[in-house]
Formats: sequence, structure tokens, C-alpha cells
Amino acid sequence: MNIKQVKTAVKIGDFVLRQNHRNKIDLKYLTDISKDVLNDDIARIYLFVVDEIIKKIGGSSGKGGIKNTMNFYVSAMTGSPGVPRFVIHLLIAQELEKGKKIELYMITSPKVFSNS
Repeated sequence: MNIKQVKTAVKIGDFVLRQNHRNKIDLKYLTDISKDVLNDDIARIYLFVVDEIIKKIGGSSGKGGIKNTMNFYVSAMTGSPGVPRFVIHLLIAQELEKGKKIELYMITSPKVFSNS
């Protein structure tokens, strides 16, 4: 599916190759995305988009927001990452080496509070 068909997704940043580092990729967040948005604990769906085609859909409600969620992918060559994040890290690097553009999009919905 093409990312242009998803009207609620907001671009957060671009994956880039790192040079001379154990981790092969990094994520450059758009400068107009505030730290509040990046660190908000709201539940989120994230989309990895390769040349405008959605290749991975994930979700998280973990603390630290989308920035913390993406840290597991970006730093997968260090520490003790799970196998999926390790593999996805390498797949992203492989696609970047081929000259493909890889973007990160996010979908959120407003927080709902209840008095129960």
C-alpha cells in the first residue's frame, strides 16, 4: 500500500546509513516535530515506508514515545536486541545501501480519560 493512501499518518523522520559505527543505521527526525510529540507515551502505530510503499506496520504504547520505540531498531547492533529488531535493522541498512528512501510515519489518536 502506498503511504499517500493513509490520510492519518504523519511523517516523523528518515532512516539514514551511519558511517564507521557498529549500528549501521540512524533515524533523523524532522526538525518540525517537537520533542513532546517524539516522547509522548500515547499509544502509536508506526509505519516503515520504503520508496513510498508501506513495508512494516508496528505498534507500541511503551514509555518514552516513538523515540524510545525506534531506539530498539536503531541500536539493534549493540546490547541484546530481540531477533526481529536485529533483522529489521540489517534489512533497513541493506535497502539504504541500494539507494532506497526509508521513512518513518506515525499514527496516533487523542488520549481519552475516564472517571471510572
